[in-house]
Amino acid sequence: MILSVLKKQHPYIIFVIPLITLIAWSKTILFHAHPNIIFNTMPFYDMAIKFIPKNSTLSFIIAVILIIIQAYIIIRLNFQYMFLSVRTYLPAVFFIIICSLYLPLQTLHPVLFANLFFLLAFDKALTSNKNSNLLSTYFMSGFLLSLGSLFYFNLIFFLPIIWISKITLRGFNFRELFISIIGLATPYFFLLFYYFYFDKTDLLIQILSENLFFNNSIPTLNLNYVILFSFMGLLILISSFYLLSTLNTKKIITRKYFRILLWLFIFSSILFTLIHSVSIEIIVIVAIPISFLLANYFASIKSKWWGESLFTILILLITYVIVTN
Repeated sequence: MILSVLKKQHPYIIFVIPLITLIAWSKTILFHAHPNIIFNTMPFYDMAIKFIPKNSTLSFIIAVILIIIQAYIIIRLNFQYMFLSVRTYLPAVFFIIICSLYLPLQTLHPVLFANLFFLLAFDKALTSNKNSNLLSTYFMSGFLLSLGSLFYFNLIFFLPIIWISKITLRGFNFRELFISIIGLATPYFFLLFYYFYFDKTDLLIQILSENLFFNNSIPTLNLNYVILFSFMGLLILISSFYLLSTLNTKKIITRKYFRILLWLFIFSSILFTLIHSVSIEIIVIVAIPISFLLANYFASIKSKWWGESLFTILILLITYVIVTN
């Protein structure tokens, strides 16, 4: 029943998106749960939290607004590029679910800001398939990615995703790839100038060093989270097999888009494994490809009973975790 409602293309689902987010975050907003994750900080994030009291109702509301905005961007991406064969709001629903299922991440953390810029940069990279002004497009992709990294430094490592998008959609062109590096470097040039002008170059070096070499420990998950993440992993596995079995029936451009999403998932996993400063917060970025993957399966599933059962189990597990943690 729940899945059938959310699969519909009716515009009222647009208003359900904020409601789902508020419900998922209701315990944190009402009881001000304090997360125990330590995040690396960058200048733009430090500037933001100076004006927003940490673990305040305002900070939680802003975090919810950021997630809702990103969910709407994901809806736009799906409608504009047709990742899925049907117009549906399911990718946004799964994005919200994934971003909200781990309670300690229900806070105004740096990745929420950074992921907004990543989605905008990702959109620019995908529009290069239709846009003739490619140099400007790829400069803006690098520039937006760089702005996001000033909230969460590790976002800078996602520049190869912009390149992969470009190469997959249009083929290799060194000049266009180089211009994205120029776009990436531009905000850091002004940042360096600012710190140099105020004689704080040593402070900038310290900030960047901490973000590069800080060992961000992986949190220990209790049994409830282990069960929830295991079931989510099972859904991802089922959805992956379904995608592979139906990929040849999709349009060529759709195959290319899913190939890019696969690279985003793989690249995020590699960063999580190899970069010590990357921890569970990367789930917000990984939520992008996973949300499209799960939505592709649940939007296409022929057995109504099977789809409703899987989705209901997921919702019940998330509800149980939120209530008991």
